[in-house]
Amino acid sequence: MKNNNSHFYLRQFVHLMAKGEEPRTAFNIMVNEVPAEQRDRWQQAHTIYEATQSLERAFEKLNIKGSPITEQLRRGKELGLNELEVLQHYTEANSSEMQVAQIIKSRILRSTGYAALLSVIALLVLAVFSLKLIPLYNILFFDDQMYSTSFQHRMDVLQFKSWWSLLLYVPPVLIITLFILANLTTVESYTQSKLLTKLPIMRGIMMQLSRVRFIHNLNAFYERLPENQAERLNALNSPFFSQSEQLTFDHIFYAQEKEQLLALFKLQTFAEESPTLINTLETQAIESTHRKTGMMAIIMHLLVIAIVFQVVLSIYLPIFQMGSGF
Repeated sequence: MKNNNSHFYLRQFVHLMAKGEEPRTAFNIMVNEVPAEQRDRWQQAHTIYEATQSLERAFEKLNIKGSPITEQLRRGKELGLNELEVLQHYTEANSSEMQVAQIIKSRILRSTGYAALLSVIALLVLAVFSLKLIPLYNILFFDDQMYSTSFQHRMDVLQFKSWWSLLLYVPPVLIITLFILANLTTVESYTQSKLLTKLPIMRGIMMQLSRVRFIHNLNAFYERLPENQAERLNALNSPFFSQSEQLTFDHIFYAQEKEQLLALFKLQTFAEESPTLINTLETQAIESTHRKTGMMAIIMHLLVIAIVFQVVLSIYLPIFQMGSGF
């Protein structure tokens, strides 16, 4: 929570800069407004800025790990961009991204919520069955004539006496854990999560977010790109535009899309085409989110159905076993 609070006040500093406040004035305002536990860090950051005139150095003193703002300042500096301009365009470039991130969170919560509820019910039924019914079954018909090897194996699975128990108990626990983590994770974290980029289903969504970031940042700084085509292509592959070290220009756009973007610079019509590009990429990001989270929901529901089937089968199997014994 403390880290998220630090990010909140850092964003407010950016908002002040975007409104036209000088860095010195913005620091003074923040020193007076931030909570007491953060005031010393902001005062030290202010002092460092006065000495170095570097916002990147000042923000490092705030010790906010993984901040996308400080990362953008560093990346912008590598491209020769002015720190103040990078900050002024930061909130605009991320507004659409935050909307998509909110959709991602709501869809993940919806997809995992039903599965988590069924998982809780399944675990409760398993617990009651293991604690109450299995001892009763042992008393009623556990003799040499009234149980089979398959029946004994299934009872062992339910009582954690077999490695196969992991296949029955671990999936619902993972689903419940995923729901809790998704609920506790802030919207901002969804936009910067490295874990999501490694999940096969979610990687496509993170790529779409990078495309949205890219086109907004490009729209703000396309005039600063080099005239030379090779140098321009190298600059486009900077993590500054996509705000991701892994998902850069070459990775998030198809060959035809890259060809069209480069053609806009040759024709000098990027400014006229950029509103259409922004609208198209944002729409694609939202549609991709719906498709991917829909697939995730189907997979989870099938998994829970399989677990419930095993629970029901385990409950009724002794009855069938008893019937075959007479």
